[in-house]
Amino acid sequence: MSRSAPPAAARARGVALAVLVALLTVAAPGVLRAAGTQPYTVRIDAPDDLATLLTNYLDITRFRESAVEQAGGGELARLVAATPEQARALLRTEGYFDARVDVQTEPGDAAPRIVVTVQPGPRVVVRSVELQVTDAPDDAALKARLLSAWRMPVGTPFRQAAWDDAKNQLLVTLQEDRYAAARWVSTHADIDPTHLTADLRVQVQRGPAYTFGSLRIEGAARYPQDVAQTLWRRGVGDPYSLKDLLDYQEQLLRTTLYDAAVVEAQPLAPAPGEATSTVVPIVVKLRERPKQSIVLGVGYSADNGPRMDVEHTTRAPFGLHWIARQKIEVARSRQAASTDWTSYPLDNRYRNLVSAGVERLTSAGAPVRTETARLGRTQDTERIERLYYAEVVRSVIEASGGNVTASALSGNYQWTLRDVDNLRFPTRGLTLQAQAGAGVRYGGANDKRPFSRVYGRLTLYQPFGTLWFGQARVEGGYVAANNADGIPDALLFRAGGDDSVRGYAYRSLGVNQFGTIVGGRVLLTGSVELARSVSPGWLAAAFIDAGNASDSPADWRAVVGYGIGARWRSPVGPLKLDLAYAHQLRRLRLQLSVGVVF
Repeated sequence: MSRSAPPAAARARGVALAVLVALLTVAAPGVLRAAGTQPYTVRIDAPDDLATLLTNYLDITRFRESAVEQAGGGELARLVAATPEQARALLRTEGYFDARVDVQTEPGDAAPRIVVTVQPGPRVVVRSVELQVTDAPDDAALKARLLSAWRMPVGTPFRQAAWDDAKNQLLVTLQEDRYAAARWVSTHADIDPTHLTADLRVQVQRGPAYTFGSLRIEGAARYPQDVAQTLWRRGVGDPYSLKDLLDYQEQLLRTTLYDAAVVEAQPLAPAPGEATSTVVPIVVKLRERPKQSIVLGVGYSADNGPRMDVEHTTRAPFGLHWIARQKIEVARSRQAASTDWTSYPLDNRYRNLVSAGVERLTSAGAPVRTETARLGRTQDTERIERLYYAEVVRSVIEASGGNVTASALSGNYQWTLRDVDNLRFPTRGLTLQAQAGAGVRYGGANDKRPFSRVYGRLTLYQPFGTLWFGQARVEGGYVAANNADGIPDALLFRAGGDDSVRGYAYRSLGVNQFGTIVGGRVLLTGSVELARSVSPGWLAAAFIDAGNASDSPADWRAVVGYGIGARWRSPVGPLKLDLAYAHQLRRLRLQLSVGVVF
């Protein structure tokens, strides 16, 4: 027996069918376009950088889908006709004022092909630069400083983006140093299309010279205001500088006492009938971190394998103006425990430090247990970090024939320079670390015998255009002593692994002593890497590393590793995945790491 559907169900099915038909009607053109061929193709014959510009901004490439639906109404013909003038306008922004653009429509197998041929011709160059400070025409020193900061000197190609950048940077140069109210009076670029030159004229009003006023700190509850006051190195009446404010804000965050620090210059409102004040009080708004925190971490590296760690931080232990960190780390080849105490910032940004730790490292060769205790002082500025410390080190090599113990007391100095465009993802600049120390061994055959130690590491970063990035590194160290006996393994050198000689296991390059790899008194390694951006955040790289560690310069023999890799600019730093070939071992090794080593 048949049954008819209830009226409500029938209506529901009818509504659903109508909705489905409507969706198909709307989606069908897109589906057909995806399944079919393009309505037309575009080929742009021009130098690579100009071809990219035209591809991104010409209507004929940007509005291709719109042209499909309206092609029957002449939309394609309109786009073709408009292309030459659009292209010439875009080329003028790059300094090509005499470009020739030809557009042809060619028949294709499935769709017409639009060919845009560009002959850019010579580029406009800057012929003259005229700079005037309208309210200080006789200030020769200021004018010279502005001209030295000008980014489009005579002879440089004229580009609209570069012209805008040069103007903005000149104004910033004034506003960052004393003249916070500086403004443009006029800017003009006269283009001579006959001689293909540009005459630049800029007029700027510097305004009054500002000075720093009083310092007011808000939000200091858990930790004393003295911390923030000590880090402020300027006084009332000192010249205003935006760089000083930004540096101060960075130093506040580096204390690790604050989650956030906002430093604001707040000009005083003038009283009725008075001129605007040039004294700028400074207001600091702080959001403090809790006095105690625990951080759990997991990770992985090719050198040490999977890793778990826990770190406990106390920011006022026993009511003292110190920060204490206790950390335990467990990895496949490394286990470590440490305690580090650093004082709140003192005058001139110094901090006192006390630390102790124990580490057991199982890499190539026998396991090594190292115990350290350190007492010193550190100074951290915008680009330079200094560290002075006395250290006691005891290393135990757990060799199959019995433990080998070495102990030493030394005094050391470490200097680190970070002059890069970005600390997390450096692409331009350099980093340099230099260490020097001297000490004595105690216990064993070389008891009370002196030694000295030097170490250096230089890394250069250089971009090539906008897509290519180069990196070069050289690293060297030397321990001066009658021999290595009695010197702790932690003060000697090994090579191999990521950020050393890739393709060889972590710390596997050193001195072979009775079948066990131990540290040597000589280290020299180098690396060259070239990377290319392949998509936002991702780069492909090729590299070659070379170097070794040995007991003496005469014994040093370089080994080589080379390969390819991928780089990802992750939120926690650059992630590096390398496939490296150890030339001497004739073996491939996959290496993974996160972060930048300074």
